[in-house]
Amino acid sequence: MRSNEEWIQIFGSIRHDWLNVLQLIKGNLALGNEERVMAVIQEAVEQTANESRLCSLGMPKTTLLLLEQKWKPTQHPLDIEVDGELFPLTNYDDLLYACFDCFFNNYNEVVDAEESDKTTISFTFFDEKCLIELSYDNDLSESAFHECLADMPPAIKVELLEREGYAITFLLDASQMQE
Repeated sequence: MRSNEEWIQIFGSIRHDWLNVLQLIKGNLALGNEERVMAVIQEAVEQTANESRLCSLGMPKTTLLLLEQKWKPTQHPLDIEVDGELFPLTNYDDLLYACFDCFFNNYNEVVDAEESDKTTISFTFFDEKCLIELSYDNDLSESAFHECLADMPPAIKVELLEREGYAITFLLDASQMQE
């Protein structure tokens, strides 16, 4: 259970993020830059819609962890994207929570606090499957990955990708979900 101080910090971060959006809108309105105002509003709407879709996946522990990471005041922004025909991922909540918690703990240890980078977590639903991609700008050791993925059952296909930056993908097959 989170302490009152932790909740205050989380809500303060949310307030701060929304205040930044409002200040961007106000500043661009004052400059007469209506196109930028519309872009800022559209981005805020999309961000809020993605957070809402994340909340509807039936993964309370994972959702709270991801939103808390997103709202933390940090140089390392987290983008969350949720697309497709959603279905509940309730049966995967504990596994994904443990995996993402391990990832963020390891990631926060190796990332320079002054360095600005970005992490994106995408949930893409299709054909009774969910592709989860975690992409980030910094390097983690392979042993850190294996630690985070140790409890994934064989039914979840996990692939580590190297591109510009780094990525982990998970493919969850709803037809193989355990009740």
